[in-house]
Amino acid sequence: MFFLRLLAILIGGVILIAAPLYLRTQGTLRGEDMETVVMGCTLLAVIAASFFFVGLAGHRMRKSTILRTIGGLLLAVPLITGVAMVAETSYEQAVYLCVTMFCMAAVLFVSFVYPGSQVRKHRPMRPRDTIVDPYRDIPSRL
Repeated sequence: MFFLRLLAILIGGVILIAAPLYLRTQGTLRGEDMETVVMGCTLLAVIAASFFFVGLAGHRMRKSTILRTIGGLLLAVPLITGVAMVAETSYEQAVYLCVTMFCMAAVLFVSFVYPGSQVRKHRPMRPRDTIVDPYRDIPSRL
């Protein structure tokens, strides 16, 4: 699990660094294209944040329902984005990158979010016995 967390942090960094270099455009941007660029950069930041979140909080996800929910919602973004990009794009390199991102997000989801059932390490304590005084019912002979 430790190596998966390190790999998640590494992939989050690679997404922040390599994706903008890969997705650069030729020429100048028009006004309509700026909205697309801002939306794409925001989406890349959320995808990288999902990998960083799993890398940093992965060891606490088994015990915390809130962290599992946040991690599941954040990992849903790269899963959905990977499927959408594979369905929409025709670039071969983009398909390879999106499939890799999808597979890593699926492995992290199955490793950290899905097995979060509350497993007890100790059996529950039995109820306390009532204190019964055995000498209470015996009448004294004095």
